[in-house]
Amino acid sequence: MRSLFERYPRTWQVLFIGLLCLSLGQRTLPVLDEESYWKIASQMSWARPYDWKMPWFPFEEQGFVFAHPPLFLYWVKAIQSWFGLSTAQWILGCPWQLLFLFSVNKLFQKFLKPKQTWLALFMLLTCVGVYLPLTRSLMPDLMMTSIATFSVWSWIAAQTRGQVFRAGILLGIASWVKYPALLLILLPLLYEKDRGRLLWFLLGCSLVLLFAEGWLYLLYGDVHLLEVLRRAPEIPRSSFGSRGIGILNRLGVSLLPLALILGTQQVKRTWLWGLVGGLGSVFYAYGLGLETIWFAFPFGFFGAVILSTLRRSTLWSFWTAVVLLGVWITHNYAAPRYWMLISIPLLIQVLETFSIQKWHVGLLIPSTVFCIAMTQAELLHSEETDRLAETVHQKFESVAFTGEWTFRWKMEHLGHVFMADTKPAEVAWALNSAGGVAAADYRFVERFTAQNTRLSLVNSQRSVGYYADSLGFWPLWIAEEPIETVEIWKRK
Repeated sequence: MRSLFERYPRTWQVLFIGLLCLSLGQRTLPVLDEESYWKIASQMSWARPYDWKMPWFPFEEQGFVFAHPPLFLYWVKAIQSWFGLSTAQWILGCPWQLLFLFSVNKLFQKFLKPKQTWLALFMLLTCVGVYLPLTRSLMPDLMMTSIATFSVWSWIAAQTRGQVFRAGILLGIASWVKYPALLLILLPLLYEKDRGRLLWFLLGCSLVLLFAEGWLYLLYGDVHLLEVLRRAPEIPRSSFGSRGIGILNRLGVSLLPLALILGTQQVKRTWLWGLVGGLGSVFYAYGLGLETIWFAFPFGFFGAVILSTLRRSTLWSFWTAVVLLGVWITHNYAAPRYWMLISIPLLIQVLETFSIQKWHVGLLIPSTVFCIAMTQAELLHSEETDRLAETVHQKFESVAFTGEWTFRWKMEHLGHVFMADTKPAEVAWALNSAGGVAAADYRFVERFTAQNTRLSLVNSQRSVGYYADSLGFWPLWIAEEPIETVEIWKRK
């Protein structure tokens, strides 16, 4: 072990500092869809990974239509069998955080100057779109991104065809966490000049995917990937335009250090793209009939500024474009965690292309403050939602509810039943955690409000949804109001 420290001092420093920073963002309460993965893993069979009831629409008795392969569910189930939720959240993420930091460090060391590598690392960890997914161990994005990034690094660094073959295997494994990892197969297809190396990479990836999909076919009689694609139109999704503007509005927010550095460069192309993006976001907000539409300009501006870095002929631009186009065209909505994978090529390209002065390092201060504020806003929302669920439970021994994330996890933990597609007599509705009731069928009875906040990441009343464009137009909102509200409705 001592020789490893002596031989790779920089790598160990990066892993230690990275884990220390990430540990500050770990949570003991589930957020986003984390509660669903925990529940599914407890219900699934080791032998038949889709024998569980869908917790989301279409609420089928079997989960074979679930959009993701089962490797992440197996990972959660394995850790779940040994540890409780709060401990498991740390253990689930640690190996993938280490793998991600290791891969990023190797890529930065290879393509950036020594003085730039530490700057790149700190810029990466102060990007909200990277930091939050890296601390969300109960979501498959961390596991997929880490393995996929390691695969790309392994392909780039490979000296022999055997190493290229192993890189292909790694991408196949990443794709069995989330299928969108397969988009990265386009990188060697376009940029690998040695045809033999390319064939070995494709062989490694194909063997994993064919074996895994073949096994599911033997169990369920259908190819899972084809079943997911065939039934995709049945799943609610945002419009093509909404996903496009959703990417634009959230790109600058989620990768703020990059946006700030690019916005201070005196480059006509950058400012022109920013102007077009800002006006495009304003006009889209106007079309939706939203108030304070000029507030949309900075979101669109900084998002377009980041897009302005894309060039035709670089690996980094192609990597970024492939992932973003995949989100825009194939996903159900635009979520910042989906493009955590593009933070690496974008950082390398920006630091390679633009002149970074010493004063640019000062831009890490506002981006760090912003990252902490966003992390605390997410924490406050989960804590207050947990408290509201307790309040509802004290007043109602048994009540149906609608809402997601922490609220759903807590309510089900307390014995209450999710509303799904039924029409119960009474409903507890968490307004900012999705869900809802039809006003024609129900009447309002009572309201419980959480602590006030100045920074909101989700607010259904104001069309705010950082996590997805389907939740709202705005990626965030600044106003003094309750961070969450739960209402009781009774059927008429």
